[in-house]
Amino acid sequence: MTHPASVPLLSSLCLCSALLFATPVRSQCANTWLPGAPAPGANGAALATAMWDADGVGPAPARLVIGGVFTVVGDLAANRIAAWDPVADAWTTFGSGMDNAVHALAVLPSGELIAAGAFTDAGGMPSGRVARWTGTMWLPLGTGMNGAVYALSVLPNGDLVAGGNFTLADGQPAERTALWNGAAWAPMDGGMNGTVNTLMSLPGGLILAGGSFTVAGAFATNRLALWTDSWLPVNGGTNGTVNALAMLPSGEFLAAGSFTTIDGVAANRIARTNGTGWTPLGSGTNASVQSLAILGNGDVVAGGTFTTAGGVAANRIARWDGAVWSPLGTGMGSSGLPPAVSTLAVLPNGDLIAGGSFTLAGGISAARLARWDGAAWLPLGSGLNDTVRAVATLGNGDLVVGGCFAFVGAGGVAVNRIARWNGAAWTPLGSGLDGPVHALATLPNGDLVAGGSFTTAGGVAANCIARWSGVSWSPLGGGMTGSAPVVKALLALPNGELIAAGNFAAAGAAVNSIARWDGSAWSPLGSGTNDIVHALAVMPNGDLVAGGDFATAGGVVVNRIARWDGASWSALGSGMENWVSSLAVLADGRLLAGGNFVYAGGGWVGRVASWDGASWSPLGSGANGDVLTLTVLPNGDVVAGGYFTIADGQPASRIARWNGVAWSTFGAGMNAAVFATAMTPGGELVAGGDFLAADARVSAYVARLATTCSASSVAAGAGCASSGGSNTLAAATLPWTGSTFRAVATGLPAQALVAIGIGVATTGGVPLTALPLPHSQPGCMLHVLPDWLGVTMAIDGSAELQWPLPNDPTFAGFAFHLQMISLEVDAAWSLVATTSTNALSLTVGSF
Repeated sequence: MTHPASVPLLSSLCLCSALLFATPVRSQCANTWLPGAPAPGANGAALATAMWDADGVGPAPARLVIGGVFTVVGDLAANRIAAWDPVADAWTTFGSGMDNAVHALAVLPSGELIAAGAFTDAGGMPSGRVARWTGTMWLPLGTGMNGAVYALSVLPNGDLVAGGNFTLADGQPAERTALWNGAAWAPMDGGMNGTVNTLMSLPGGLILAGGSFTVAGAFATNRLALWTDSWLPVNGGTNGTVNALAMLPSGEFLAAGSFTTIDGVAANRIARTNGTGWTPLGSGTNASVQSLAILGNGDVVAGGTFTTAGGVAANRIARWDGAVWSPLGTGMGSSGLPPAVSTLAVLPNGDLIAGGSFTLAGGISAARLARWDGAAWLPLGSGLNDTVRAVATLGNGDLVVGGCFAFVGAGGVAVNRIARWNGAAWTPLGSGLDGPVHALATLPNGDLVAGGSFTTAGGVAANCIARWSGVSWSPLGGGMTGSAPVVKALLALPNGELIAAGNFAAAGAAVNSIARWDGSAWSPLGSGTNDIVHALAVMPNGDLVAGGDFATAGGVVVNRIARWDGASWSALGSGMENWVSSLAVLADGRLLAGGNFVYAGGGWVGRVASWDGASWSPLGSGANGDVLTLTVLPNGDVVAGGYFTIADGQPASRIARWNGVAWSTFGAGMNAAVFATAMTPGGELVAGGDFLAADARVSAYVARLATTCSASSVAAGAGCASSGGSNTLAAATLPWTGSTFRAVATGLPAQALVAIGIGVATTGGVPLTALPLPHSQPGCMLHVLPDWLGVTMAIDGSAELQWPLPNDPTFAGFAFHLQMISLEVDAAWSLVATTSTNALSLTVGSF
């Protein structure tokens, strides 16, 4: 009797030779990065905003135009200028954009958009730092300026005033200000002796200017000046730079900047006037104000570099209601350089847009652009808004990602650190989690487990670990406790038990960073480890391997990697000199480890190494940076991701492939770290991290790599009934080169010989009763014309085929068909019935 798991296939090589070698040589396979998700916001500072309605009273909604130093918004290449449609939540570009920063925007009465800044090229046209958009292309305004333009303002008659740091306009002297009359630039009364930062049009054709100048025209002006066909001083001016001006509904206007007095009146960075005297807005701010906006109810919003307003904590943005200052949420922050709010705009629905150099708004990731809806900050635009640290697939092939993000998808759907991708759209898993997700695992029954540093899941208390049933979240016991506990790694065992590891002291009882969940309670693995565990793997014999930053496991010196045999911990050689962050097991039983180490077992390995059961060895010359994740491809090759930029001495930007001999790259790789990788059942490689681009294309935080030679399995025809049920054949794995293809038939008789037929052609459906097969049952069909036949036994009503496919990409694209015929026998081994399964139409793939 032959066990189904070891069907005699004569020789897989003979079978492949018979079926495949006669086929034509196929085109070479290639791997390609699929279109990725956009990232909300921009990849560089936003410096200017303006509402622009391209068709005026037409049906198109008004759009928000953003200018700055960015080159990408959402999923679009947008060189320093772009427009966002708040109704469609979609970005559009203006040709090829600009070659340098856009600092100012304005809209003419004709509806044309004007952009100004430090650029000298707009849409491929020479443009001296100022240009107009015709609807299809950029055109210069004369020859422009010889220095940066920081401010624009439109007069009631349609003339345009520009201010900045230039000294020439249209080649003629124009000190820091100039007027465009629709045909040419003209100077304005000798201009200023210092930079003009802001301009505002007043009734009657007047212009108010602010900046760092101390002389305007013929007068000493101290950073504020009024244009009335000549420049005049505004009272006593200020003792510091003026950065922003705004008009209140009452007709009063505001000045803001870095000053502490205005016309001799104490006013910390912001003040208002009715034309006769200045009044501070409370106690002002503790640092510079760079931008102003007036809300529909007349409240003032100020943005800048300050951290308090009116003595109240208000990180870079605050609201003045006419009496007191108040913060807008927790304001803006940054994971890099000190942030600033450089520009503000109000949408038609009353929402406030803030732009600048910040990367956090209200504590959530919001790359340099954010929207205040009156209650909370939201990222501007669609897509994941922060790092992905874990990826997993569900039984139906859907992808789940976990990490630090709060929003995803069109409209900025709240997902709170975990989201599901069904191939078409992102959806939340309940109300998500209240802290980062570091690990994901799918249990044999299809439930998903998430681990991290959260304390609630779906609003339910769940300390660092929780289970998603497909409908709701539930805790696993009392979860993990300790000082700043976190679950870093999860491993689902075939028996339904779960191993969790990380940095925690207890899970009900003392477990020391690693514990086993049996479905009802946590238990320790010996005395655990003395420090954090980052990675888990299970060996072919069922032993568990843990890697991390620990020195001992179960009291035994192991140096960052150890093996648990179910009773005790043991070392793998002399271990590593630095932490292990990733583990993987090859089909031949070898263990791979990656991390920050450069030595394993005392020998140099370069951050990734192989353990053969006796010693450690390198994989080529390794990588020049941390290896954070390892995944085995269907053909046995290994993908590594991390912080590295070189593998085997060759460029490999954060992701690389090991074929058993050498490392190679996947295109241009990622622009930042890869934290997690996984294979989907359909054969895509998924990577998650803190990158925004994969192979030089926008793919925010998560990317998918597919092959042009994909494996596939499609059910064809139908099986028929037997004493065991309905004969059904399904692929347990897909037929990839270098892998073992598995197919399982169920619903077979309890005792039967099973014939396995593989062929390159189908019959179109021939009744078994028409064939010389005794005891054939009505309705049972032969679907495959077999080129090869094998025989096995049914066990408990099922039978299995295992077919090792050669690791040769020339087999990719070969199509074949599979069917099983069951010959039911009685206790005396006499044939009593012949039935059949459906067929599978299969295509060999190569990754």
